[in-house]
Amino acid sequence: MPTYSPTQPNWPLACQKLKEAYGILNDEDLRYEPGQEQQLKARLALRLQRDPLQIQRLLESFGIS
Repeated sequence: MPTYSPTQPNWPLACQKLKEAYGILNDEDLRYEPGQEQQLKARLALRLQRDPLQIQRLLESFGIS
């Protein structure tokens, strides 16, 4: 399973790109807590009205995998 972490160099950039691409996303939607990857995906799925597989692909397309 991929690990999402704000300590990874690409996380802040990916968050910024996601916010630019999807103007409805905010810092709370993209909040990451260690070990809470599924909660992050669930928030994004709910906010963007997408299924979990689409969210996984979206994150990968933004370099988060």
